[in-house]
Amino acid sequence: MGFSDWFGGAELKARITGLENELSQARTVAVEAKRDAEEAKKRASEKGRAADEAREAKNRAEKKTEKVQSIRDV
Repeated sequence: MGFSDWFGGAELKARITGLENELSQARTVAVEAKRDAEEAKKRASEKGRAADEAREAKNRAEKKTEKVQSIRDV
């Protein structure tokens, strides 16, 4: 009676193969999740820059409005 017979060699091999397939799928999902996270980070960074630029534009517009108002007040 060999080792594989004792522990049900065919079932054990099938189980190992199944676990290897699950591990492969998990790795694929992890790689995709990492890529998605990097893309989300990039989009957030771009939105942050756009928000900064919008604030700067608003500040410039307010300063110009203040200048125009001060000229009118004179």
